[in-house]
Amino acid sequence: MYRNYEAYATVNVVRMCKQLPDGKIPPPRSTCREAATQLPECLRSNVVLNETVKQLWTHAVANTTRSLYNIGYHNPLETPHGEFLPRLTLILKSVKRIQGSQTRTRLPITFPILQEICLRMRKGVFDKYIDCLIETTCIVAFFAFLRCGEFTVMNVDKFDPLTSLCISDIILKTDYAILRLKESKTDPFRKGIDIKLFKIDNSICPFLALKRYLSIRHSEFGIGFPSDPLFITGNREALTRHFFLVKLKNILELCGYDPNLYNGHSFRSGAATSAGKARVEDHMIKVLGRWKSDSYCRYIKISPTSIKYAQQSLTES
Repeated sequence: MYRNYEAYATVNVVRMCKQLPDGKIPPPRSTCREAATQLPECLRSNVVLNETVKQLWTHAVANTTRSLYNIGYHNPLETPHGEFLPRLTLILKSVKRIQGSQTRTRLPITFPILQEICLRMRKGVFDKYIDCLIETTCIVAFFAFLRCGEFTVMNVDKFDPLTSLCISDIILKTDYAILRLKESKTDPFRKGIDIKLFKIDNSICPFLALKRYLSIRHSEFGIGFPSDPLFITGNREALTRHFFLVKLKNILELCGYDPNLYNGHSFRSGAATSAGKARVEDHMIKVLGRWKSDSYCRYIKISPTSIKYAQQSLTES
């Protein structure tokens, strides 16, 4: 029932805010309580919105908490610790998107770019181990269509062997490796999925890259425990998103690319783009990227040359 009321409230708040000019809604975390609690007249006098807020107040807040607010807690839009309510923050963010916010440019790292990255790494950029680590993660992220959060952690203390990649999540067979993802965006119930990375006839090979990385990791830090992080930095800590992106951007800049146009998700979108350019069938792209819908289509960047070729093909049908 709570979710229904929340959804109902969100829809009504967004609908009302779409009618407002820019700057009418106080920004989140305003230091001025008076300004933050004053809404425009069109919202204060709206019967539907007021009724929705009243229903949310009744169903979403515990009686003891509501009593505390009623006896003098002057801002029910904040937690007792003075933090802005996360759900309300999301609503305000959606309002900003509707009012028109700039989207970040995020280019795909296609296979030719991946080749440049790997060739540059093999000439030496950081040290032997870090070069091998970054090259391996780039190759695996590309061929396994990984999201950045699936092979890195946000912070070192956020590593959890129950959800993060561990040594035990890699199994090497004769001509392929099995990468076990214990959880992902499309697997909220943590059923897990096995991704096979085959040995391919190319110098950029996910199977050989993993095999080489594990060998160097073993020689540098020992065998380790099965629950240890699969990808670790030179100080034996789990590979963080920040560490990976900093190194990636350094390499991209050395290769002559603008590092600000790429991020960790560029490998997943780049793999989809490369698959589309190679005319891999749609259902296979969905399998490789573990997509359950056609959302993968938005990752495939179509070049003007491809469009010209497609239009030319129409005349030959």
